[in-house]
Amino acid sequence: MLETISKMRLHFKQVYDNSGTFVTPSTAAAGATSATNPDPALGIAVGQPAAWNPHLATWSEFAFPPEGGVKMRYSYTMGAPDGRGNVNDVTFTVCGSLAGLGTAPMVCPNGLAGANYIYTEVFHGNGASEAPVEFPGF
Repeated sequence: MLETISKMRLHFKQVYDNSGTFVTPSTAAAGATSATNPDPALGIAVGQPAAWNPHLATWSEFAFPPEGGVKMRYSYTMGAPDGRGNVNDVTFTVCGSLAGLGTAPMVCPNGLAGANYIYTEVFHGNGASEAPVEFPGF
């Protein structure tokens, strides 16, 4: 998960450095949440391996997709636009179902159910990240 988040930071930093905003024609719009990847429409439960979809809407230009079966589910939410219409922050969200955490189901972005673990991190255009939030915390 942390490797994939690192790749997401790298991808979005390159987008921001090239355009001055995180939003492109292929990403989620300002203030919107991306599709969840791997796609929940596959019917594979959170916590079970599923294939990453590099062609999924809002993910098609992500240059560093994870390989193999992905147990966590990833999404991102664009921040609000600034006075020039540029988005300067993006929030990454990862949902999972980890053995040993019990059955406290949580709802992740896009209404994805069945998770018992959520990770969020706010990433800024200057390359800084706020401290991640995990629930439950480790």
